[in-house]
Amino acid sequence: MSRDSLTISEINRQIRNVIKDNFPRTVWVVAEISEMKTNYQGHCYLELVEKGKDDRLIAKAQGNIWAYTFRILKPYFETTTGMEFTSGIKVMVNVSVEFHELYGYSLNIKDIDPAYTLGDLALRRMEIIKRLQDDGIFDLNKELEFPLVLQRIAIISSGTAAGYGDFMNQLENNVPGYVFHTRLFPAIVQGDKAESSIIHALEEIFQQEDSFDCVVIIRGGGSQSDLSCFDSYLLASHVAQFPVPVLTGIGHEKDETITDLVAHTSLKTPTAVAEFIISRVESFDLILDEFRDRLTDKVNQLLSDRRQQLTWISNNFAPVIRTIVAENKSRLAVAAGKANYVVNTFLVSKYHTITGRSQKLSSLVSQQLTSGKYNCSNLQSGFSHAVKNYLKNKHYHQDLLEKKSEWLDPGKLLKKGYSITFHKGKILKSESDIGEDEVIETRLYKGRISSKTMKKTEIK
Repeated sequence: MSRDSLTISEINRQIRNVIKDNFPRTVWVVAEISEMKTNYQGHCYLELVEKGKDDRLIAKAQGNIWAYTFRILKPYFETTTGMEFTSGIKVMVNVSVEFHELYGYSLNIKDIDPAYTLGDLALRRMEIIKRLQDDGIFDLNKELEFPLVLQRIAIISSGTAAGYGDFMNQLENNVPGYVFHTRLFPAIVQGDKAESSIIHALEEIFQQEDSFDCVVIIRGGGSQSDLSCFDSYLLASHVAQFPVPVLTGIGHEKDETITDLVAHTSLKTPTAVAEFIISRVESFDLILDEFRDRLTDKVNQLLSDRRQQLTWISNNFAPVIRTIVAENKSRLAVAAGKANYVVNTFLVSKYHTITGRSQKLSSLVSQQLTSGKYNCSNLQSGFSHAVKNYLKNKHYHQDLLEKKSEWLDPGKLLKKGYSITFHKGKILKSESDIGEDEVIETRLYKGRISSKTMKKTEIK
């Protein structure tokens, strides 16, 4: 082996010594956790990364938290921040820089500063809010007007979430007994898939937006880390630009998420959302009651005024009306007398006219009857003579037909010596209707003769 060559282990030991000399104490490091997993012994292994402004990866290192440290750091971080210690968050950790000849370079995490993570989240939150404001969409949903009554409600929630059950129980068992029409659009409301799941539900509702008065996004209680999906720009922009008023009841008491800020109305819990919707209907009900009372008072006042007017009219116009009625009764009596005289005179005149015409009509009818009777007698005599002649002619023709029938009777003709020849059941009339050597049958007055044709002769 050459004196100038080194083994890998020798190089690695030198690297380890250099690192140890340059990092004799622990240092604080800022990084983002891109991957995280724990093994069966409780040790936690991380991939820590650094990204540029364009979110491009520019550096990474392996990190580890030994089990005895991880059992303390994890609950400390989560209790302080209200977030889950998981991948995707930025952290400031105290590390010892180590290099092992076999396992290479790694950062051994000793401590963590939760305040840095909270500050980073606050910064990101401010950046997202500013971006929504710069895009001009931050207040769009808030500017939508509620319908007079919120009765058709689209719900985005997990069907098994306790918050959904609380919301429906509060809505369905309201004291006034109002009826609401609800439809659940199931979605995941916490975790990595929550953002895309809620956006998908919003898109489904958008396809039938005219069917709903409002959209309700609700979930049950949970840790602060469960709310991270509601602080995303993508979900907040969908809610801000949604064409139907959006109400949120995400179930947190401390801070509002960005989705809460852009929603039309934000309430703390699902139950509070249900109470708000019921109160809107109650307010409308009170307005209707007020209108009804006002209308009733107005109608009663109008009726009272009309009664007074009728009383005044009755008191002031009754004498005048009685005088007018009396005068008209007198006029009617005079008119009735005149009409009676005119009618009687007319009837007498018409009676005499009808009597004269009746006598003339009676004389005319008698004359017509006498003339008609004479004409009928003549007609009867002529008709009788014509019928007798007609019957006589018919009897004569009938006798001729009977005699002709007797003359044409085949039996009588056969008796006189005539005969009839048949061929194949048909009367044979011409020699052309039969060939030679064919059977023919001759019928006589007494009996029949069968024969064959020997020779045919045409007679012209």
